[in-house]
Amino acid sequence: MTQVTKRQPYLDSLQTCPTDVQEALEILALREAERCDDTARQSTRYTFRMPSPMEIVLLQPGGSVGRFQVVPHNISNTGLGFLHGAFVHLGTVCQMKLVTLDDKIVVLRGKTKHATCVRGRVHFIGVEFDCSIDVLDFVRLTREPNDEVVHDREQALKVAKELGEMVMSNATISELRAKYTDLGRALFADAQEKNG
Repeated sequence: MTQVTKRQPYLDSLQTCPTDVQEALEILALREAERCDDTARQSTRYTFRMPSPMEIVLLQPGGSVGRFQVVPHNISNTGLGFLHGAFVHLGTVCQMKLVTLDDKIVVLRGKTKHATCVRGRVHFIGVEFDCSIDVLDFVRLTREPNDEVVHDREQALKVAKELGEMVMSNATISELRAKYTDLGRALFADAQEKNG
């Protein structure tokens, strides 16, 4: 994580009304629901919102730099997805300014892995982080008293065993937290959003 210096204003890449953004988020949710059984994902995606637009810096392959305000959509320990008002070429370096649950500002760096048109000029951009993060720094997993418990005992036991092995092999705190998140996912359906 690095500090960011503000050199020029961040442009609102969407320049659109909140209903257009909401419609795009709903379209994404429908697409994700259709692919919720996709097991190819290596990391669980969680809904990620910020009280104000997320600021990003795009470092284009040709050397140009663009600063934009975008709408975050989801996050995992390996990447982040957001809505942007234009296509972004794959491999473009992206620096993203995020706010943690304890209101600290951090800048994460990664590269675009996919860009998909959602509606009109609204695009969903997926970025893979250069280094894994602890998603629990940004997303609070909660369980309400009436939440349904998932009866996937086999998966929960498997993840618990892996967690124990990681403790014995001196895994890092970030690795342990990520595995603990997987355990929560195996136990409680409400604690996660599966994105395809």
